[in-house]
Amino acid sequence: MTKHSHADFATMKSLFDSEAKVSISSWLSLTKKSEAVELSRGSTLQEIYFNVSHIYFLTSGVAQEFIELESGKNIIRAFHMAPAVVGNLSDYKRHSISRHNVTMIEEGSAMRIPCQALIDLMSECPDLERWFLINMSQALLKHQHRLQSLLQLENEQRLEAFFSDQPELASTLSSQHISEYLNVPAVIVNIVRKGYKKASKQREHSLMSA
Repeated sequence: MTKHSHADFATMKSLFDSEAKVSISSWLSLTKKSEAVELSRGSTLQEIYFNVSHIYFLTSGVAQEFIELESGKNIIRAFHMAPAVVGNLSDYKRHSISRHNVTMIEEGSAMRIPCQALIDLMSECPDLERWFLINMSQALLKHQHRLQSLLQLENEQRLEAFFSDQPELASTLSSQHISEYLNVPAVIVNIVRKGYKKASKQREHSLMSA
């Protein structure tokens, strides 16, 4: 393994498997079959109406999964903040076209593997397959939780839950992205965001004074 491959392996293992659910040999095999790619802002990882070809193990940066309407407005399905697995293997298996666009909203990097190569590898490495399926299930549950909150919670409640549950992502995204994601007017996002930042600073100050 080259020096570059050693670095890729170390990055993958530390970011995606801190609890050691997957064997070192499986991660080595995945790294060898993957390609390290640098992703600029606006890079397309998956394009709507096209076949899915690769799965991305996002090691830095943030991607958005969305549908663009004729009006120009985006309906955002999900954000993927590193470390994250991006790409729909189910669509590939069904020979279905992608139902969403996935693009980077900030610069990042990833390990990219062809879908068929990942399927073949998971058939040889059951621990990797289990980890991948659990990861995908958690992403689906997160999406369902968001849909439930859109139906059941008021605007400010949705925002407060988002800022509380995903503070790092919330601090990275623009108010417009959050507005589109939670279906809340941008002006309300700005008001709640300012209040949340103020409350966070007050908590930090209290902790430092204690």
